[in-house]
Amino acid sequence: MLKTDPSLARLGPEGFSIRSENGATVIAGNTDVGVLYGAFRFLSLIQTGRAIDRLRIEDRPKLHRRILDHWDNLDGLVERGYAGRSIWHWADLPEAIDPRYTDYARACASVGINGSVLNNVNAKAASLTAPYIAKAKAVADVLRPYGIRVYLSARFSAPIDLGRLKTADPLDPEVRAWWKAKADEIYAAIPDFGGLVVKANSEGQPGPGEYHRTHADGANCLAGAVGPHGGIVMWRAFVYGAHPETDRVRQAYLEFKPLDGTFRPNVVLQIKNGPLDFQPREPFHPLFGAMPHTRLALELQIAAPEDPVDDPSKRWPAQRERVRAGTLEVVAVDEDTDENTLVFDPSRVTDGIEPSSDPVLQFRPRAYSESVSRRLPS
Repeated sequence: MLKTDPSLARLGPEGFSIRSENGATVIAGNTDVGVLYGAFRFLSLIQTGRAIDRLRIEDRPKLHRRILDHWDNLDGLVERGYAGRSIWHWADLPEAIDPRYTDYARACASVGINGSVLNNVNAKAASLTAPYIAKAKAVADVLRPYGIRVYLSARFSAPIDLGRLKTADPLDPEVRAWWKAKADEIYAAIPDFGGLVVKANSEGQPGPGEYHRTHADGANCLAGAVGPHGGIVMWRAFVYGAHPETDRVRQAYLEFKPLDGTFRPNVVLQIKNGPLDFQPREPFHPLFGAMPHTRLALELQIAAPEDPVDDPSKRWPAQRERVRAGTLEVVAVDEDTDENTLVFDPSRVTDGIEPSSDPVLQFRPRAYSESVSRRLPS
């Protein structure tokens, strides 16, 4: 009889343990994915020349969703042509499966990635048609053994483009019914489908604002459709253009801050690191900490080894990979902290993250502190 180790319960579905026992190495987990992550950790120890004779490792992911966001278009190109051809051969799917899909899945699993958004946020409505759902299913079938769920970017006007409705108003009953039916169709093909990504009312993309509705109205409409299946909606907070008279870096804050607490629990706002874009010299986005009752996802851009991390005057190439680093929840301010003298310090980071030696970054905490002291009454 195979006995399970009760100590594994604390590791959750994706955690693992690696132990040296009686001259052997035991890799254990509660699921096949947990064991897979453990195997990759063990291989990394070998490949980096670490000792493996006295191992006692327990690990589990701190973040539930660890997702790569592809900006791949259905025509086979990556957004703006930055990175050549897409890895997904849409024209050949679902019949032909490129072996690189498995290579991709193994690479993702080796670093703990468990989600992949297959198409560009500047989405075409065709990505939600039956033929493309079948293509996404074929990819999902390859990625699933490696613990990776697929997501799709959706075009907000899809009820008009595909459903021939007269409106995409998120409060319209027919529109809600259309999204529900579409979600049912997707989950019938891909039972572990992760959910939808939506870019709305930004850079010309359609959205709820066209019907005098809020971002919460739009996100909640789609969230209501995928929610019963366990799916989420990642609604992008990178918006500008709707109010050209407003400073671009303030638009997301002005549009989303009043909506705090009005989003469904399965809605996650996707926020870029900086209020303008990904430039590392920017301050953190003002929406972080401004919406304590809404789940926020941090989107980061990953530097290549040759990219400067200590010179804010040099921009990284635009094609650098972008990832969702997790969900941020600000629950409270330290009870011993005087809110009137609270200073944002970008050099205070969580375990596993270190600030760079960028002189501007190093100077900012002192500048912020001086700013506060000058604004407070003496």
